[in-house]
Amino acid sequence: MKTRIRSLFTGIFGLLILLSPQFSFASDNSSSVRRFYERAQQYVVNISSDHGKGTGFLINYQDNVYVVTAAHVVMEEAEVLDITGDKAVKRTDLIVSQNLRFALNDGQPDRELELVGFDDVADIAILKPKDKSFKPESFAVLGDSDALYPGDFLATVCSHLGVINFGLSFGRVIQTNIFFLPFVDRIASDVKINFGCSGGPAMNSKGQVVAINAAISTVGNPISIHTPINHLTILLPKLVKGGQVKHGDIAVRISDSWKFNIEFYKNLEIKYPARPGVIIIFVKQNSNAASSGLRKGDIILSYNGKEISQAVDFARWLILDGEPGQVIELKILRKHHTMTLKVKLEEPIIEETEIELPYNKK
Repeated sequence: MKTRIRSLFTGIFGLLILLSPQFSFASDNSSSVRRFYERAQQYVVNISSDHGKGTGFLINYQDNVYVVTAAHVVMEEAEVLDITGDKAVKRTDLIVSQNLRFALNDGQPDRELELVGFDDVADIAILKPKDKSFKPESFAVLGDSDALYPGDFLATVCSHLGVINFGLSFGRVIQTNIFFLPFVDRIASDVKINFGCSGGPAMNSKGQVVAINAAISTVGNPISIHTPINHLTILLPKLVKGGQVKHGDIAVRISDSWKFNIEFYKNLEIKYPARPGVIIIFVKQNSNAASSGLRKGDIILSYNGKEISQAVDFARWLILDGEPGQVIELKILRKHHTMTLKVKLEEPIIEETEIELPYNKK
């Protein structure tokens, strides 16, 4: 049975490992490490399905028991063909893995799970036990991922390789606020995780869950990628409603202005930015963004009153907060003048490919 975790190339990141003072519980203090591990075992769970294996953790939200994991642990991609006459349209759909089950490290048989809600962009899913009488001894305590800093202690307990159940590993945060599509910002660390650890909790030195294991590198020195726990905190009200969380599309492309030279902007017919910031480099024709007045070369200063200084800030709030049909307010800088524009977010574009079928041809 395959275990599930996303794999990335370390070359994407260009990261610098920063050293910091020793974390709050000393690495040579076996009793404190043991307490940390024993506490985590009370809420960390192994997840299995026909699709593979992964890890999750128990939370209490509005007096209900939920299992949190990465969406790719419990979802599968499937190609779908819509056939009309001699033509077909191919698209990729997400389907729920079958025979979802979870187990605590308590010697009890595994239990059935059912999916409640998921967000494939944030890569988060929440499930609930089918057994309504299930009452765990403990739940994970969620921390603040925005408080993490390079060099901070980070640990995980997860199902390493889908075989070493509830294995402990720890290390340090390498960098926060990593921006790569199609996901929101992520946290990088040197915590040793591998196949089967997807969806498991990453804890700070206080034992609070501050991230969710999401991916590993496959080349060079190991780098682990984690989803900030604050994403879960923001999305929980939407996730518990059930189904797939929908995100609004603003129909523009953005970037950090300092990443490009004068020649790049010249080729795009954009005047070189007067100040560093989040610059719009493309606006889709006939979109709400275009009709609202957004233009190439605009610098985004704020999103719904939240100050924006990096592209990752804009992406975070657009993905975690924006919904189709929602009207957002953007403060922009254009030719040394600031202005405020309102833009109605659109439905996300579903990528489809038209295929001509070989039969029914004359």
